[in-house]
Amino acid sequence: MLELTLVILMVGAVLAVRWIANLSLSGSALTEIGLLILAMGIMEGIPTGLYYHVVLYRLLHPRDRLPPGWWISPTQYHVYLSEDEKRRVRRWFFLGGFGFLLCMTGGILAFSGMLSGAFF
Repeated sequence: MLELTLVILMVGAVLAVRWIANLSLSGSALTEIGLLILAMGIMEGIPTGLYYHVVLYRLLHPRDRLPPGWWISPTQYHVYLSEDEKRRVRRWFFLGGFGFLLCMTGGILAFSGMLSGAFF
């Protein structure tokens, strides 16, 4: 439910930014900015998201707590972590999530710029 709330807030923020940007930015400029943000999100999000999965695997695999396909929805396995382990995992979890947020924001901005350049 938290993820859905974050997505709704993000889409609302992107639409607000798009409305403001529509006042002063051309479609091509908005597309370039969006692609730059998307690239930054990819460069930040993929390594940190991957490392989050590696850290979680290293902590829980010796305890035989990870079934096949665990990496598809790994947050449900945080309950098996101690508080210290949660702190170690949480840092990489949020950094990977921030990279994902940048990717989504950049992609939506770039798509909005392409649409506004094609139709307006």
